[in-house]
Amino acid sequence: MPIELAPQAGVCHMVYDLSRNEFQFPHPLESAKGNGQHLRRRTREMLRAYQGTPDIQSVLAATYNLSSDAVHIHNGAVEALNNIFAGVKMMGNDATLILPEPGWDFYERLAAHYELPIARYQYQCSEAGFRLDFDDLDRVVSCTSNPVVLVNSPSNPLGCAETFEAIQRIATSLSGRGWLVLDRAYEGFDMEADRRFRDGQVLEELPRTIVIGSMSKFFGMPGARVGFTIATQETQREFKLPYDYLGFNSFSDELAVACLERVMEFEQLAGQMVSNREGLIKLFNSTEGFHAYPSSANFILVRFQNPNVPQWLDELGIKVRTFDDPPELENCIRLTVPNNEGCEALTRAITNIAERSGFQYGKRDPLRPGSPEMVRIAGL
Repeated sequence: MPIELAPQAGVCHMVYDLSRNEFQFPHPLESAKGNGQHLRRRTREMLRAYQGTPDIQSVLAATYNLSSDAVHIHNGAVEALNNIFAGVKMMGNDATLILPEPGWDFYERLAAHYELPIARYQYQCSEAGFRLDFDDLDRVVSCTSNPVVLVNSPSNPLGCAETFEAIQRIATSLSGRGWLVLDRAYEGFDMEADRRFRDGQVLEELPRTIVIGSMSKFFGMPGARVGFTIATQETQREFKLPYDYLGFNSFSDELAVACLERVMEFEQLAGQMVSNREGLIKLFNSTEGFHAYPSSANFILVRFQNPNVPQWLDELGIKVRTFDDPPELENCIRLTVPNNEGCEALTRAITNIAERSGFQYGKRDPLRPGSPEMVRIAGL
């Protein structure tokens, strides 16, 4: 959302922070009539009593057409990852965590914290964007006695998502010899594909798999810290998920249930976001010196030619995520898809940068997939 700054000569007065993949649209709970109308219980009751089993557990179970004991609530997806990585540590020295490259850098930091042995599999870049390299993953898994494969789909920072059939192929290949951790924190922005994970058969069709979900992205409530995992009882025991002795945060529980009760409103907002996302991808790919990759998330990854692009965007009031590592993301930025006002500001900024660079709007991008430079970057 835009932040208004004190007026200064020659400085943009509005700053759009598109660097953290936060919710950029009006939140349905903010428009609820009256103060606190989305809370069903009194504040006094929520403060003075331990909660026990959170209501969100059964509501999420119904959403995914699963039994309640398949759902475990965590204080955000990051705590879920902490609990899972701790479980991998307790599996013994032969357990190896296999991470995506490029991937979210937090995975690497968390693995180092738990002193986990890690291996990496690669993504390929083609005309369709980034895709998981299954041959490379098979190669890495074959060299590991007890593999724990982490797949982030949609991927942060790449934005690409694997099909349910592709995920099923990975889970089936690991059955009997390893485990799959499927991080779906960015689900909800490809509704047709997401329905496949909610048909009630996901745990039967994805054996030895633990799925991580979050209410921070699609439901726009990162401050409430609501994450969850979906897994069979056997898988939960294998990862030694902690027992919730004193329950969950009552306020977060109330807010999460209220969001799920308004899921159709969030789906409408997601539809607007997808429309803006596709419009921005078209903008970048019709502007010389830029290439935007396809995305199934609430952000897009853009490769640029002029090394001044991040600095110029910052000067124009657009904050984006930049990358120092890995080399595959050299000269790339990741930006959250904003609301209409933010899209207009971003369009003006990109037009300004194209003019500064001597590029032209409306020309085909020289960094398009398949071009000599893109082939070099992808290592194809």
